[in-house]
Amino acid sequence: MTPAAFVELKLPAVALAAPDRQRQFVERATAIVLRRAGGRLTPAQVWVNVVHAADGGWGIAGRRYDNASLVDSVQSAAAVAH
Repeated sequence: MTPAAFVELKLPAVALAAPDRQRQFVERATAIVLRRAGGRLTPAQVWVNVVHAADGGWGIAGRRYDNASLVDSVQSAAAVAH
C-alpha cells in the first residue's frame, strides 16, 4: 500500500472563497506536509481538500451563524481583543 497524507480544511463559505486563495492554501499545505514527511512522500501523495460549510451551517457554542453574522461576530471579537 502506498502511503498518503490527507489535509482537510473545513470553514465557512466566506473564507478562502477566491480560487487564488484556495490555490495558495493547497500549495502551502502540501509544502508543509512534504517538509514534515522528511522525504517519505511525494507531492502526488499529498491530497488537500477545502470544504466550505453551507451558509448557515456554521455553529459556535450552540449558536447557528449565517455568513454575515459570523463575519460580524469575528470582527467584533477582534476589535475587543485589540
